[in-house]
Amino acid sequence: MVKIFFIRRLLFVLFFCCFSISLYTHVFAQADNINAYPDKSIPRGNNSSDLRNSIITKALNSKDTNQDQENIGREAMEMIMEITNSNILYEKNKSSANLAFKEQKLKDREKLNKEMKEYNDKYNKKYLATFERFQKMRGQHAGYTGVHSDYSAYLQQFSASSGR
Repeated sequence: MVKIFFIRRLLFVLFFCCFSISLYTHVFAQADNINAYPDKSIPRGNNSSDLRNSIITKALNSKDTNQDQENIGREAMEMIMEITNSNILYEKNKSSANLAFKEQKLKDREKLNKEMKEYNDKYNKKYLATFERFQKMRGQHAGYTGVHSDYSAYLQQFSASSGR
């Protein structure tokens, strides 16, 4: 039984080693030749010389340019300028529309506040009268005999004189 277990373990280890060796060629195949196609690949890293080599610059000569290409370029530039100008006008109109909207909002708010004040003056008179009566009764308990237990008016004289 021990021999069978030992043989199975040995076979498993051998199979694992063979499998690992077969993967070695696939995993590390590109380690020797990292950039097999330098003209088709994008340079990696922050090396400025690599970036300079990857950019192709070509001087325009009169014989290289085509009249149709020049017209297409001019039309494209005109379209870009029109779009830019329309966007600028849109932004100006947008800002003026926002300003008008804010002004209208303020006018509506003032109108609503005025209406609310009118409503309160019209319908809350009895509540306001009761509130004023309670303010006059401030500091007067149920057994009030006419003796002032509220010194707020007396204290206000001192606060008014110290404020001068």
